[in-house]
Amino acid sequence: MVKKHIKITLFVLFFTLLSNAQKERSFIREGNKFYADSNFKKADSLYARAVEHDLNSIEAKYNLANSMYAQQDYIGAITEYENLVPKLIDPKAKSKSYHNLGNAYLKNQKVEEAIKAYKSALRINPNDSDTRYNLAYATNLMKKNQNKDNKDNKDNKDNKDNKDNKDNKDNKDNKD
Repeated sequence: MVKKHIKITLFVLFFTLLSNAQKERSFIREGNKFYADSNFKKADSLYARAVEHDLNSIEAKYNLANSMYAQQDYIGAITEYENLVPKLIDPKAKSKSYHNLGNAYLKNQKVEEAIKAYKSALRINPNDSDTRYNLAYATNLMKKNQNKDNKDNKDNKDNKDNKDNKDNKDNKDNKD
């Protein structure tokens, strides 16, 4: 009697898990349709529901991050990609996720972080020409920003020196 009860319990548990997996897949497929139609908000909600059914669903989390990026929610996309990357085993998926993470950082004006993400992607897939291009772009952008900062600092120093010289001249005039 006890063995029969255990078998029935296992049988019900198995079909419950199978049902959840099918629901998760169903939500992802439906979300993909909305994503393809550029209805990202609806896709988001479906990917989130897929994650609710399977907290370890890499595909749902990846698609959710991509959907957030498409909606210009770069901070949300960054968070999702950062949480996702350590869980990825497949090198191609990991490289793509690092690439997308770099893009989200770049859109959020975090150039140094973008460069790190692109370098991580290239360590995994050194032949990815898109990532190589984005890395070069981000590196040039960082150099431009540094040159601008250096020029601004020099201009500020020159302005301060000119102000000090003017103040000294004014003080000298006041002494006379």
